[in-house]
Amino acid sequence: MPWKPGESGNPRGRPVGSGMLTDALKRQLDSQIDDGRTKAERLAEVIVSAALEGNAQAWKICWDRIEGRVTEPPSDPDRKLQVQVVYSNDTGLPVEVDQSDRDTAKV
Repeated sequence: MPWKPGESGNPRGRPVGSGMLTDALKRQLDSQIDDGRTKAERLAEVIVSAALEGNAQAWKICWDRIEGRVTEPPSDPDRKLQVQVVYSNDTGLPVEVDQSDRDTAKV
């Protein structure tokens, strides 16, 4: 049955207990694993490791959490940002390189 203009379609609001999944996830992530760390710490370790192995989704998760999501579109949407990641042959980890090209991000 349609409601009248100015009348809410959900007058009683969100049902009590509807945030139970979020609460359950927080409790799980706050619980400890065998080595004394929390599950959240272990999850962070896995995400960072995946990012260092070149997993783009893991990089995005890290960037969004540390720097915050980009809220404004670039001033020139046609301009492409080039990101160069150079890995060390010894460690397999990203290393900082000298960048003379200002359009290339330093990692």
